[in-house]
Amino acid sequence: MDTILHATAPVQMLIGLGWLAARWRWLSADQGRALGRFVACFCVPALMLRTLMGLRPAEVLRLDVVLPYAVGSLATFALVHAFARMAGRRPHAVAAIEGLGAAGSNSMFVGLPVLLALLGPTATLGLALVQLVENLLVIPLGLLLIDLKAGGTPEGSGRGARLRGVLGATARSVLHNPLVLSVLAGLALSALSVRPPGPVDAVLRLLAGAAAPAALCAIGVALAGLRPAGQWPDLLGVAGAKLLLHPLAVLLALQVWAPADPLLWQATLLFAAMPMMSIYPIFGQRAGQEGLCAGALLAATIASVVTVPGWVLLARHLGG
Repeated sequence: MDTILHATAPVQMLIGLGWLAARWRWLSADQGRALGRFVACFCVPALMLRTLMGLRPAEVLRLDVVLPYAVGSLATFALVHAFARMAGRRPHAVAAIEGLGAAGSNSMFVGLPVLLALLGPTATLGLALVQLVENLLVIPLGLLLIDLKAGGTPEGSGRGARLRGVLGATARSVLHNPLVLSVLAGLALSALSVRPPGPVDAVLRLLAGAAAPAALCAIGVALAGLRPAGQWPDLLGVAGAKLLLHPLAVLLALQVWAPADPLLWQATLLFAAMPMMSIYPIFGQRAGQEGLCAGALLAATIASVVTVPGWVLLARHLGG
């Protein structure tokens, strides 16, 4: 238990530091977003690139991680989407944003610092694999459904043109994502057994070392600026589904497809146990649900102080 507290307490403290910096106006919301973009565009890609290019291709292409994480995430998305449509009678776009919130983890900003402390370098490999699922499957699916249904979709040829436009925009977004590009570059360098020159590797190492603290402070700044809107049953339901249903679905999938490496098994489950991604309210703008998404993100981040240690204990017990 001490190890778990030592891994999670610094995460919460750095988030709190970012929150205080925003409340004391040391950092503005725009500066927090810029810090988050710096982490997402440079620090985490550098971390994943350094990790992947040092591994053999057989160590990187791990379907035993990708498959259970993908199945668990898609099952969570589908269940929450269906419940929002049938029980909550939500419009398609709102149901899609709720499904995306329940199935899209903050694996990079919150998950990585926690798992680095718990699992060491295995956490970075796990991050690269779950990022493939999130950036190539979960997020594009959610945005595709939101954009198709937001504001209605015309019939006939207009519907087909809109679908092609949304698919093209989604594909361009994925292909320009620095996280996806860093994973693809890492896989290529791993296959070719190529290492960068010393000065380049030193720059990558410095950027990688800044990833965790900068990311957590950016989360704190973002939380300080959130303004939750009503819809409390909905936002609490999305937060609960993210923290409980998503890891449970991945846990069930792990009973069918399980990595032989116990640390990768734990990483697969624990990345699913993290709160939703920090840019969730930005996605919510597409469906006019920024307030709902901000409230769900705030509730999930606060509640994760309790739920994440619980999932860590369970993962260690079941995963060896």
